[in-house]
Amino acid sequence: MIKNLDIDEQFWITSELKLILNQYAKNSTFLVDTGDTSAHDIEHYENIIKNGSVKDTDLWIFWLKHEAHIPFDIPELDYVLNLHKVCKKLEMDESKVVFINCDLDLHKNYDKWFEINDRKYNLTKKINCIGFPWYFLQDRENILQEFGKNPYKFIKYQDREELPNKKFICLNGTYNRSRKYIIDKLENFKQDGYLSDLSREIQLDNIPIKELVGDDRSDEPSVFLLEDFHKDSYFSIVNEAGGSWNKKAWAVDGETLEQFILENPTKHPDVWVEPNQDGISAYFTEKITKPLYYGQPFILIGSRNSYKVLKDWGFEIFDDIFDLSYDNMETWEERTKAAWKQIEKILTLSEEEFYKIFHSNHIQEKVIYNQKRFFSCNGYVEKFINTLGELN
Repeated sequence: MIKNLDIDEQFWITSELKLILNQYAKNSTFLVDTGDTSAHDIEHYENIIKNGSVKDTDLWIFWLKHEAHIPFDIPELDYVLNLHKVCKKLEMDESKVVFINCDLDLHKNYDKWFEINDRKYNLTKKINCIGFPWYFLQDRENILQEFGKNPYKFIKYQDREELPNKKFICLNGTYNRSRKYIIDKLENFKQDGYLSDLSREIQLDNIPIKELVGDDRSDEPSVFLLEDFHKDSYFSIVNEAGGSWNKKAWAVDGETLEQFILENPTKHPDVWVEPNQDGISAYFTEKITKPLYYGQPFILIGSRNSYKVLKDWGFEIFDDIFDLSYDNMETWEERTKAAWKQIEKILTLSEEEFYKIFHSNHIQEKVIYNQKRFFSCNGYVEKFINTLGELN
């Protein structure tokens, strides 16, 4: 069931954001978990309207506090479609309804969805859809609340007593073809790095696997802290793939299709497509925050134009180590294969060439800058607050 968000009790909401949420939606901000697409408590909504807890001028905010994107093309899992249904049932003003998730192009993708589906579902007015990089905010606030400062200060290699023993770290959770492609390729280099694959229960720590994957997994970053492994490796391979491999349907993937048929015997797979992020220009999870706050160079296999967004936010990217021109390639397949060529190029360098790159003062200064930027960058929060203010 979708529940009210206790704004003042959330460590991941900054003081400025708490003030705005309390001002605009004190009793009408709701937390949406993955899968809670239609579990709206209509009776509760009616009660808070009747008893005056929600004013006519208040916003109704539904926040998907998770890394998941929104699969517009599957009605049974469509968060936005179900919000439209709530608006109809309660005769709500759609202009006061806000849906938030991690797709930074959510508003554009919603506009496309609405244009296609307004007649189909008899929709007459749009709600507001806002993309917000939630993990950047949560991880930063969680660390600052626990330690008061960044406890992972990067120490230059010439000042360390011990140097990293591994060249790379690559963390992988749920299965998808992009991750499998990179994992399979890294098998030839596994002695050079730390490689996890939670889909096969291969992990680096002793945290119970159920806390890392599946329905019971925790979204709190504290269970993912892997400081020692990051300190003991030179660079991070970040794979944030979460969509279709090459824009094809589930039916292309025999294993997935077979599983789908077993679980949904009454539904024909041709009408289902794999939820994909090909229309998302930037989408970040906790995976990219780790090299930023731990202090590592990284190569990112992300949604289109992810590097562009990071640069716009003021972060340094490592285009002096890797050719990152794949950033705007169309599909996950293209971006994944192009990224692998860059990873392979670095991993096949001689020891002398490898250490010359990562021990260079220029690269280490970039790492230090990114750490500082991670804990000071607040532009996306300010932009979000301004957007909410324009709606109220």
